[in-house]
Amino acid sequence: MYSQNAKRVTAYNYLREGKLDKAKTYIDEVAENSSTMGESKTWFYRGNIYYAIATAKEEKYRNLDSNALKIAIESFKKAFEIIDPHRNDNIDYIIGGLKNCGTTAYNRKKYEWAGDALESVFNYSMSLKKPIVESDMLFYAALSYHFIKNMAKAKELYIKLKDLNFPDP
Repeated sequence: MYSQNAKRVTAYNYLREGKLDKAKTYIDEVAENSSTMGESKTWFYRGNIYYAIATAKEEKYRNLDSNALKIAIESFKKAFEIIDPHRNDNIDYIIGGLKNCGTTAYNRKKYEWAGDALESVFNYSMSLKKPIVESDMLFYAALSYHFIKNMAKAKELYIKLKDLNFPDP
């Protein structure tokens, strides 16, 4: 019987081998287990696995979950929100994974997902010990909300961009 930590490593190894169906099976079990669901590493791996599913070249993998990109976004956000040593050591990779998800969602015209992910990238980057101003991510988040007619949210982000002296597009 595998321990949950071993299953998490197995999921990651299947990801590296490109066996996304097996990686998904293992990481889903680990994410639902009480002994590992509170660890950022679980959600970081899950984000990477689901992003790989969402962007897989092979249709059999893309068909594993039609909401894989959304699940990847949720997973990276959860990985960021759980404060533990793994999160602290890999914070740039977590934010980078979320940025990849957001830009992919934007390019696929999944604007609700893009807005959520890209706004989170901005906010998370600003919360670092050495803040990084990801104004371009905030701009695309604002556009995403604009495209889905969430004008209140778009306006809020446009005002934030103006306060950051973001140049007019």
